[in-house]
Amino acid sequence: MGKYVLNIVGHSADLKTSPTKSKDTGIFFPQELVEFLGNNEDYSFKIHREDFARALVSILSSLPLYSNKGGRIINHVSIFDEASRMINSISRYFGDKEISEYSGFSLSQTSGNRRYLYGLDKNGFSIRNFLIADHSYITFLKEDDGSITLRFTTESLNTTNQTNSIITERTGLTKTLSAAEDNAALSTSYLTAMRTKPFLLLAGISGTGKSRIVKQMAFESCPDIPALRNDKTAPGNYELIEVKPNWHDSSELLGYESEIGGPHYVVTPFVRFLVKAMRYPDVPFFVCMDEMNLAPVEQYFAEFLSVLESRKLLSDGTITSEPLIKADIFSKYADQLHRDLDITDTDTYKAVYDRLKNDGLRLPSNLIVVGTVNMDETTHQFSRKVIDRAMTIEMNIEDAETPFVEFFDGKSVLEYKENPSGKDLFLPKVVQASEALSILSAEDASYLKENVPGLLHSLNSALNGTPFKIAYRVQNELILYFFSLREENPDEAAEALLAQAMDAILMMKVLPRIEGDEDLLDKPLKTLAQFTENYPQASRKIAEMQERLPQAHFTSFWP
Repeated sequence: MGKYVLNIVGHSADLKTSPTKSKDTGIFFPQELVEFLGNNEDYSFKIHREDFARALVSILSSLPLYSNKGGRIINHVSIFDEASRMINSISRYFGDKEISEYSGFSLSQTSGNRRYLYGLDKNGFSIRNFLIADHSYITFLKEDDGSITLRFTTESLNTTNQTNSIITERTGLTKTLSAAEDNAALSTSYLTAMRTKPFLLLAGISGTGKSRIVKQMAFESCPDIPALRNDKTAPGNYELIEVKPNWHDSSELLGYESEIGGPHYVVTPFVRFLVKAMRYPDVPFFVCMDEMNLAPVEQYFAEFLSVLESRKLLSDGTITSEPLIKADIFSKYADQLHRDLDITDTDTYKAVYDRLKNDGLRLPSNLIVVGTVNMDETTHQFSRKVIDRAMTIEMNIEDAETPFVEFFDGKSVLEYKENPSGKDLFLPKVVQASEALSILSAEDASYLKENVPGLLHSLNSALNGTPFKIAYRVQNELILYFFSLREENPDEAAEALLAQAMDAILMMKVLPRIEGDEDLLDKPLKTLAQFTENYPQASRKIAEMQERLPQAHFTSFWP
């Protein structure tokens, strides 16, 4: 038996959570679903009466909802005005049967090569009438004899969305293009992104646990060293930097020379933390840039962004960069900086300061910077320069790291671990695609060389006529993301891993760049919808952006 779970997107459902102009009457079939079912000329499905009764209860509990009837937006409020009709349609279609045939369908192909199942209305009964966009799921069960059963789940609006996936139960093989389906998998996406590039943006509304999850990773990785565990509330490998709206240059982060009170260098908590990270090279050190876009990131973080791109792998396996602070500063103000940086006379600390005087302050190879981001009227939009250099993860309330119930179970307490996780879980091993390709198997390297350029060329073709076309950096990080996934999945097929990596890169680096009005984005979004058919996360986000475009005459990645 095989199983495919389809999350119903906006244009495949009659009912939506907000007004929409979508007047489609069919259900969109992704290419992977077509391949799973077989591209038949005559589809027939078995459906269960009980599923539709449950769906109607879910609909009533989710009011208000909206639908489009012949171009007229209908608001279904306290009393669902079509409930009686829907109950009657169930009774007429099923009669005295619990299971009925729903048949006589063929797939229609649009001009954009999208596949839809049309003709759903059967004597006043249509499965679309029972579907809520983003909250309804159809499970396709394919029996060994080729017959197909549809089972319906319609969840209330405060539940977590699933991800489209194919599961072949006979072989135990799971073909899924997403990282995972639960909170544990969400953490995996953080780790994979960090090993690709140690600069993350966590975006979402206030209160979803963005800052907390950074601290949790620090607790998870903090070794049992007294100097790092002398605070029960904050591990020594964690630093919270609160960004202020008046930051317009790097001085608040990197310090500056001053003549007030005599020549000296003003040291900041950020600089102290970077020097501290140098003392413990085998421990991941986490900087949480809280409310990072309260000020223009490309201004106060410019030096960091530039130096981040200068990282390179040395022959001893360590990663270095160009300096954030030049070496002569540490010679010029040696006595003062010894004190202000808490550099003692032990051999270890002396070696650290000798490196500062010789090389300047470079990005420690064990440093991970995570910026928390709120997108509202108090914050600044990100420039493409920032998004190009970061890995962006969108956190919704449904995806919050700690479910509400855990608060009352006492599971939300952060504490040191008896057996902390090692640095390999968090830190990158390579910084360039060429380095990753030299380590990967010959089969993987050959597959990537053959397929990645064409894949990205197709993506750029979809973005043609827009300022959002991608360049070398995205290719580099796609391969690095694949490399990180391969470490986690040594036996997975290269094709599946590349699809998973591409879906993630689209969500983290490509789609966050896209914003504009109807004139700019109407056609590119339609082309992108075709390109992302086999990438579930990106496909869902494109559908969301498309649905907002005619309503507001503007759309972007950010809700």
